[in-house]
Amino acid sequence: MLAALAEARREDEDFCYLNFDEIARRAGIPKTKVRRAVRGLARKGLAEFRTALWTLDGRPCGSGYRCTEKGLERSPTTEPAASKAAPKSLVVVRTSSACPEQYEVYWGKNRIGYLRLRHGIFRAEYPDCGGDVVYVAHPRGDGEFFDDERDYYLRFALKALLDRHTLGKLPDPPYVAYEPAK
Repeated sequence: MLAALAEARREDEDFCYLNFDEIARRAGIPKTKVRRAVRGLARKGLAEFRTALWTLDGRPCGSGYRCTEKGLERSPTTEPAASKAAPKSLVVVRTSSACPEQYEVYWGKNRIGYLRLRHGIFRAEYPDCGGDVVYVAHPRGDGEFFDDERDYYLRFALKALLDRHTLGKLPDPPYVAYEPAK
């Protein structure tokens, strides 16, 4: 199981979180045995868990486990790391669920953004709180999003942060007004 997690990390150093189904497939064992084993690896510091993972195109992709540095060292098939490629996904970590609803955004190991919804104003700042404002919107939610609007606004904010980080310049922040489906 540790070898499956380590191999995924070698394939993509920055984003290599796997869910239980994928771990079972890669390790060739039944899914019923994965949960206990992976959590045991996490307790030993060989694996780590993350929630609120997002793809680069702004789609939520759930949560998962990945191999830690300590796990890579102990993995029986550890090889020298290949040259670092750009991460394939953003990691979005919710740090407060309401009043304000806020998130930290990571691109690989680097924090590239801070997202906050307070008093009806949602904004994305690069690279952290107090940085360049790259996105502003006014959703219906005051201190937290309504369930049907969260993904909508997060996609625009994540795109603006990623553009700012990868292009090296500040894009003009788009104004987006939410129009619910009728």
